[in-house]
Amino acid sequence: MVCGIIKEDLIVRVGVDKYAEMLKMPHTREFDLTGRPMKGWVMVLSAALDSDEALNDWMQRAVSFVRTLPPK
Repeated sequence: MVCGIIKEDLIVRVGVDKYAEMLKMPHTREFDLTGRPMKGWVMVLSAALDSDEALNDWMQRAVSFVRTLPPK
């Protein structure tokens, strides 16, 4: 899985290695629905997705990570 949507926010899979770095970016936060954050996933708030270019940047980050994973 590469991404998902909850209400107006985007959830992207960025991997554990880039997790802390991505959380430092504006309008991001931990992806946490149960009280336990999912390491390697970040929630990108809709405020950061105000253009096609911004959405594409986040999608490229997620796709780039997922391509490094072994096939299932």
